[in-house]
Amino acid sequence: MYVIVWQYDVRPERRAEFESIYGSEGKWSDLFRATSGYVRTDLLRDISVQNRYVTLDWWVNEDAFGAFIQTQREAYLALDRETEELTVSQTRLGALVPPV
Repeated sequence: MYVIVWQYDVRPERRAEFESIYGSEGKWSDLFRATSGYVRTDLLRDISVQNRYVTLDWWVNEDAFGAFIQTQREAYLALDRETEELTVSQTRLGALVPPV
């Protein structure tokens, strides 16, 4: 399993829209499904920091994510531009795999 973790600080007035687009049935998940090897997306809200969210994008392995980026780069960048105003900041926290 290969998991990419992102942290987002969301504009308060855009929370509902953010949750819709970044949730498991949102536009990002729809885009990820265009390539085999995508498993799911989990959207979590921080209970200590208002308007902070984390996404966990699950892929079968790093190669599956690489294939997605290779084939869907333009669509990925377009959706990123379309959704950037929903957040104050976004940070890729890392790519995680199970211990060996």
